[in-house]
Amino acid sequence: MRAALAIASREVAACFRTSIGWVVLALYVLLSGLWFGLQTLQPGEPASMRALLDFSQWILLMVAPAISMRLFAEELRTGTIDPLMSTPVSDWSIVIGKYLGGLGFLGIMLAATLLTYPAAAADFPYRDASLHAADQWLGFDWRAYLA
Repeated sequence: MRAALAIASREVAACFRTSIGWVVLALYVLLSGLWFGLQTLQPGEPASMRALLDFSQWILLMVAPAISMRLFAEELRTGTIDPLMSTPVSDWSIVIGKYLGGLGFLGIMLAATLLTYPAAAADFPYRDASLHAADQWLGFDWRAYLA
């Protein structure tokens, strides 16, 4: 398990060492932020996270496979698959570590929305529009299962 966690932390760090990880994170936060601002915070209506979460599942439907395909493709492209496979680590540890690394990156993406959007809604000038905490937390659990 120690080897899988080492591979997972290396994968999460690799996502942020390359520009592609930052671009994916920025695009996800930008697109979901635009949708949040345009659809969730409507004056005179209750501010439910349902519209954001419905839209976010479609973004994750495209992002999650791209992240998971990158895990082994990047090893093949850079030529580091041979040293990785020749280490005294089982194949299952490598696969579990890669999976946990991809899941960690997706978790960071979701955490970015978890922290920013409720704060933005709290500063919304219409105080009668309230976020429903159950929608928010249940939606984030549901999106984690989707990934």
